Amino acid sequence: MSNFYTKYCKLCAEKGETASKAAVNMGFSRATATGWKNGKQPNDVTLVRIADYFGVPVSYFDDTGLKMPDFDLQLFAEDGLTAQEKALIAAFRPLDEVNRAKALVYIADLAAEG
Repeated sequence: MSNFYTKYCKLCAEKGETASKAAVNMGFSRATATGWKNGKQPNDVTLVRIADYFGVPVSYFDDTGLKMPDFDLQLFAEDGLTAQEKALIAAFRPLDEVNRAKALVYIADLAAEG
């Protein structure tokens, strides 16, 4: 079992959920949780989502061998933003004006879908 999955299961247990149930509650499939159990590692965005769900910093997973997201989350300390919101801002900042406009249109479309 990977270090990531061990820590993930610990967080699930503390929340009173199974690994599969927590994955579904975060919007992932049960198969995703099975993949993690079998050694598949979450990508950066997924890792931020998991950390946000459990209310832990992404650094909680530092010793798991995963590449931590290259976001300067300290910029947003004490501002009330979720980890997902911080990741979105960090990903948006380096975009040029054209790609920022594309991203905003895409986000507006997603919001309109509900």
